[in-house]
Amino acid sequence: MKTKPLIINIGMLCLYSITTMGQIPEPVSSFLCYTETENEELKIMTSEDYLAFYKSCIPYEGDAVKVIPVNWIFLQKDDGTGGFQADNTEHQQYWNIIEERVNYLFSNLKETDNSTCYAWKDPFLSDTKIRFSFNRFYIRDSYAWNRRNQNERHRVGLDYMEYLREDIENDSSIPKGINVFFTADEYWYDYYTDALERGDIIHFDSTGRFGASFASYIHIADAYIKYLWMRYMLPSVYGQSWESTIIDWWTGSLAILIAHELGHALGLHHHCDHYKEKECAESLMNPVGNGGHDYLPPSEIGKMHYTTMASRFLSSIIPAKNRKFATLTLDREYNSIGYRLYSDLVIAPDGRIILLGKKVIVPPNATITVEGYLHLKLSTIRTSNQSASWQGIRVKEGGVLALDEMDSIDFDIILEPGACLLLKQNVIFRDGHKMIIGNDVQVCTHKTLSIPGKPIYRTGTVSFGMPENFEPDQYISCSESTQSIFYNASSLLPNILYVQNQQISTDQTFVAKEIVVGSNVTSSKPSGQVTIKNGAHATFISLEGTRFDTGFRCENGSAFTVLKMEE
Repeated sequence: MKTKPLIINIGMLCLYSITTMGQIPEPVSSFLCYTETENEELKIMTSEDYLAFYKSCIPYEGDAVKVIPVNWIFLQKDDGTGGFQADNTEHQQYWNIIEERVNYLFSNLKETDNSTCYAWKDPFLSDTKIRFSFNRFYIRDSYAWNRRNQNERHRVGLDYMEYLREDIENDSSIPKGINVFFTADEYWYDYYTDALERGDIIHFDSTGRFGASFASYIHIADAYIKYLWMRYMLPSVYGQSWESTIIDWWTGSLAILIAHELGHALGLHHHCDHYKEKECAESLMNPVGNGGHDYLPPSEIGKMHYTTMASRFLSSIIPAKNRKFATLTLDREYNSIGYRLYSDLVIAPDGRIILLGKKVIVPPNATITVEGYLHLKLSTIRTSNQSASWQGIRVKEGGVLALDEMDSIDFDIILEPGACLLLKQNVIFRDGHKMIIGNDVQVCTHKTLSIPGKPIYRTGTVSFGMPENFEPDQYISCSESTQSIFYNASSLLPNILYVQNQQISTDQTFVAKEIVVGSNVTSSKPSGQVTIKNGAHATFISLEGTRFDTGFRCENGSAFTVLKMEE
């Protein structure tokens, strides 16, 4: 493996407004895309899940825009020549135009009447709700600059510069986004620079017109060589000036190529459920140069948003204008939904998620709400900044949460009345996190289960054993249990719990910082005597004590217990 020092210059960014793409001649706009294989890493779900899940990720008109970092990696020779320059004002202006045009394509899709572009007519979306923030890096490395160092048969790849790609991906100063490498063919670079010195006008060779997208990076080859050809030779061919016309052709054709490769990086292919390869000329993902390259079906837009959740390397995405991403609601069965959430998640009553992912990143203050079924197995769920908190998992009435092979939990779990919890093995709550169990919660555990550290408290009755009409073989194996429930202090405890006007006929537990029991202990509730009926057992657990006033009565055969909770 060849090792080279990483020398980086960062170019300044500024805005350049442009709203038209211009009419680009076919010989100039044509490009070759060598991205032929689908990214197997993103095939988390079974194929029949694809379209339904992509549709659930289609953004609404009012949704926040996702801003994805894109790092331009401009490679140069060791002496600084052979590529775009950080200190060249014209180069910087050209890239301002290209960046603006790429974002324009993603925000101004055009509808088409071409029936080959869709298998069914979804409501058209002109805005993908995806934008890119661009960062420019200039690296001097003659070996990486020259793409001829790649194996001849697979010259489209960048395996030969794996050392550099790893350095960049591990550099904390470079955003975790999509890295776009600009390389040159040493032979063709010398060929065109020699022709420029002689003043010759020559044809642009097709070997320099391609892009390719891989799992975590994009390769754009010979963009600088094509720039030299169009900037200094093409005006004589077409009789047009660089400033008035050809600069628009060059930036327009390169912006389309880059937007196309960014589409690949976000999970799109030359074909989709709507059209075959090369069938829809208007598609941004059309791999040949003809056509507008400014149309996408809404399901393909949803696919790109899903890819941001499924790709490990997309870890610096933010919402534009500091807005919050819309809640993601799922109402079908999915084996997995990726590695990252950008919003609150609701699993609807018909939703069934077997696994979020082996490691899931959530935004600060996010909540996962379970109205259907959520099975977590070997999952770690936390924010990208591990010191930041999130709101944990809340299981609603009728919802089921299964914890399987999760021996360590560093988030809160709230089980509302009527929820169901399935535990397969011992669990440990870390860093002060806890489980809050409401009234009438069904718990299924193994008899040998233990939860050390007393992180759990309940506010009502809890029943143990398998829920009615449940299919245990499809979930996790459970048996009837008498597992005890522990209690612990929590900031979520009510300050004062007033118990009055109640006939307690079943075993019941009351938990609060302070408990007051009697017939008229507060005017905010109906007054009335508190009676523990024959055979019932009431337990009062508090931090600061339980006080019994007039109107509290135990019938024969009943019992009550007063416990002091530890801080």
